[in-house]
Amino acid sequence: GSAAACQRVAEGLRALNLPGQILPGNHDEPAALLQTFAPGDPLSLARVLDLGAWQVIGLDSREPGAVSGHLCEAELSALDATLADAGDAWILLAFHHPPVSVNCAWLDAIGLNNGQALLDRLGANARVAGVISGHVHHAFETMYAGRRVLTAPGVSVQFLAGSNDFAIASGPPAFRWLDLCPDGTIQT
Repeated sequence: GSAAACQRVAEGLRALNLPGQILPGNHDEPAALLQTFAPGDPLSLARVLDLGAWQVIGLDSREPGAVSGHLCEAELSALDATLADAGDAWILLAFHHPPVSVNCAWLDAIGLNNGQALLDRLGANARVAGVISGHVHHAFETMYAGRRVLTAPGVSVQFLAGSNDFAIASGPPAFRWLDLCPDGTIQT
């Protein structure tokens, strides 16, 4: 979460020459993020990344002083307002902490502690096609209300899926690539 780490991430992402949305995680320092990813930057902390037929709505699930996540009332209200303004775009919700069990006891204990508040919005809005989060450092996928709920593997170490206790899996750093299709489907 340091300023130096943010700069390294920014350099690598800017080399891709693509727009992007930066979402804070539980280890990030808000001041370092704001200093590195300024408004107007193609890589920004903006709530919405507009991709034409799709909008990626980013949420801040950090809970100060905790490893687990929480979507405060202000974030949930901002989500509701953003969903109301999304028009006909397909929606991908993105944030750090997963809103569902990932079948890994120690990680489930530090996930999004009010995930149901987010999941309720999936069933209420047909344009929300999916959810992606990080935090668990391994790829996981399930369905909720007919929508894909995905996690991304870690760009550092991978955590062992299905473990009851903290465990690191063998394997290299990884990422999840998403193709957001015009018909509202998500390929990964």
